[in-house]
Amino acid sequence: MPPIFEPPPHDFPDRAHRRLLEHPANLRELVEQVAPGVAPGLAFEQTRQLRRDRLLPDWRRSENDLLFEIPFRQADPENAPAILVSILVAHQSKADPAMPLRTLLEATLHWTSQWRAWQEHHAKRAPLRLSPLLAIVFHTGDEAWKSHRRLADLIDAPQELQANVPSWEPLFWQVNRQPPDALLQASGAWLRTLAVVRLGDAPAAEFAGVYEQVARSLEPLADHDKMRWEDLMGFLLGWGQYRRRELAEIIQLHAIAAASHQNVALREEIRSMSQAVQETWVNWAKAHYTAEGKALGEAIGEARGEARGEARGLLRARREDLRLFLEDRFGPLPEDLVQRIEANENLASLQNALRQALHIQSLDELSL
Repeated sequence: MPPIFEPPPHDFPDRAHRRLLEHPANLRELVEQVAPGVAPGLAFEQTRQLRRDRLLPDWRRSENDLLFEIPFRQADPENAPAILVSILVAHQSKADPAMPLRTLLEATLHWTSQWRAWQEHHAKRAPLRLSPLLAIVFHTGDEAWKSHRRLADLIDAPQELQANVPSWEPLFWQVNRQPPDALLQASGAWLRTLAVVRLGDAPAAEFAGVYEQVARSLEPLADHDKMRWEDLMGFLLGWGQYRRRELAEIIQLHAIAAASHQNVALREEIRSMSQAVQETWVNWAKAHYTAEGKALGEAIGEARGEARGEARGLLRARREDLRLFLEDRFGPLPEDLVQRIEANENLASLQNALRQALHIQSLDELSL
């Protein structure tokens, strides 16, 4: 499977969001947000992704963003009915007024295929049964959705016919309507990652602070679901590359992501992924815009050097802050503790030790 951050850059948001939602755990987090009463009854571990492309009756091709079949939890798993979950990822800044009709068309296409299968294979007297369908519009654009939400909004019917207008309304979930703090405090890793999407063009310092919190929160995930950790971390690095305007800021964000992890091996993986993100997009730029690609490659090299220098300076400052603060509280430090402080290359670890130093009663309580 190709990296989540592969180019072209302008397609990155749609492709990356779809890729993440193909993971059952991330899908569960979205369904829990839009249909909290339904989600507990679904066996997400048995999710089956269905084909995205189908032929319309006039042989035109329709592509659904994502379509899943998820069984209900029952005592008899083999005979458990299933629900269809259709997700249309909308990243465009301008809302699509036809969205209710698009979601209904996708539902009708699948129900038509079930009807056709029933006609061809049903047992005698077996009734026609269609699967329930949950249609979700996952909107990740910066602007609030201000266009039509119901099929009735598209039908120009006089008052006398209003009662005959079909009732169809997909469920909308908009990232830009979620409070950033609520996303940061969410129990789900995918939801927490959306905090960087929610911030959009926030000032660099604010964005970097949230970016560091999200990156740090992903580390425990690597212990039990490494592939999901790789996808979410790849999304985080790719989003920093895609959304931030200044090259130096991009390099700094990638350095922050690496420093956020305590595990040395994971830090090295993040650095490798960061380099892959930058080189992949530089190579794409070279292939499409030769002069710009070369200039971008040179600028990234210079920015990396500056960022490494800044990171080393920041580490030295935090080591010195920690050492001096501990000396002020506890007097001369044991040589082995001084050596541990000087050998520590994890900025998050040093910052955490500084916070501990405010409250501990002895050096033995310090975790470094």
